[in-house]
Amino acid sequence: MANYKIKHLLVQNIGVFKHLDLQFPESSVDGNADIHIFYWNNGTGKLLCWRL
Repeated sequence: MANYKIKHLLVQNIGVFKHLDLQFPESSVDGNADIHIFYWNNGTGKLLCWRL
């Protein structure tokens, strides 16, 4: 099974985002899952990030 990870997300002029630049760092412990939590107010584009 392939192991795919998103390391960087750059969004410009899509939906509510004029410019969004997110970096997802590598796990500090080998073999552990990376967990990133998106927490914003309603209507701020959280779902849009997952649909990209």
